[in-house]
Amino acid sequence: MAIQRKSISWADFRLKFEDSSRAYGFNADKIDALSTHIFELVAKWRTDGFVEIYEDGDRHAHGMIKSSKKDASGRIYECYCEFYHSRILPGAADPLLLLTFEDVAGDPYPWLVLESVIRHDQYFGRQGAAKRMVKHLQALREAVARRINFARKNFKFIFSQKVKRKRK
Repeated sequence: MAIQRKSISWADFRLKFEDSSRAYGFNADKIDALSTHIFELVAKWRTDGFVEIYEDGDRHAHGMIKSSKKDASGRIYECYCEFYHSRILPGAADPLLLLTFEDVAGDPYPWLVLESVIRHDQYFGRQGAAKRMVKHLQALREAVARRINFARKNFKFIFSQKVKRKRK
């Protein structure tokens, strides 16, 4: 499979990033402990002006993002079709940054928006969950999607139009 390159105009945090992260057990202290790694990723994406999107089977590197629409078994989850995720720490599966793309008036490319910090099992369910857990996992996925979509509809970015950005 080919790694896709997607141009972005900017990368920024959703206004409710900390609230959403706290809902998944990442309080201010935990976010502070991860902040150096998070800001390194944001700086990389802002400087590059693009993100690389990989799929299962691709050789990926730290800083690449992955679509959340398919689980490890290849099942498509409609409620996650707009969501992406990236690993925060090099070489570690958890925690993840939950990401979306959003069009912003006046910018030629979408913004990459950081929505929340979350762990794999909170986002996708526990690996190897029994079939009887399917309804539970679907409810989990829909709850995450509702939380993020609520933030997307009701809260813009922290810096959005307030900070003058350098253009390349």
